[in-house]
Amino acid sequence: MRKKRDSSFKKTKSKRDDLTSADKPRPLTKSGNLKQASVPITPAMIAEIEKLASEGLNNGQIRDYYGFSQSTWLNYKKCHPEIDTAFRKGKARTVKLVISKLMEKILEGNLSAIIFYLKTQAGWSEYAANVDQENDKLAEVSLTISTNDPIEAARIYQKIMTGS
Repeated sequence: MRKKRDSSFKKTKSKRDDLTSADKPRPLTKSGNLKQASVPITPAMIAEIEKLASEGLNNGQIRDYYGFSQSTWLNYKKCHPEIDTAFRKGKARTVKLVISKLMEKILEGNLSAIIFYLKTQAGWSEYAANVDQENDKLAEVSLTISTNDPIEAARIYQKIMTGS
């Protein structure tokens, strides 16, 4: 049977209550590890995230750069939408730069750049869908374009691929 507490008992202040927040021991996680101190999101950090994204780092790499776990990173992104905005803005800046360089090459008549653009943006393929009627299989078709003018070669290639 439990004894009743004396009504005159008062809770005394512990030494821990006198400590500043910096001096207090950090709490433990369920696994017994120390919890990470929260990192404040500053304008400098947002700018750095944008810069890292513009240099080609993905979300996971930026998370690793700061030493966050995946769940912490997702929580930060949820609480601070400016993180995701900075990430997307950095990626868009790089894509814009790459596209402008590709367009320079296309305008210079670089056939590889022209074909790359047509394959990725216009759905072009090197293989025509010719079906061998006897075997009901796709037949491979190879073609050779004999011209030194890359723009003319692209036009011929387009006519072949579209069937016009």
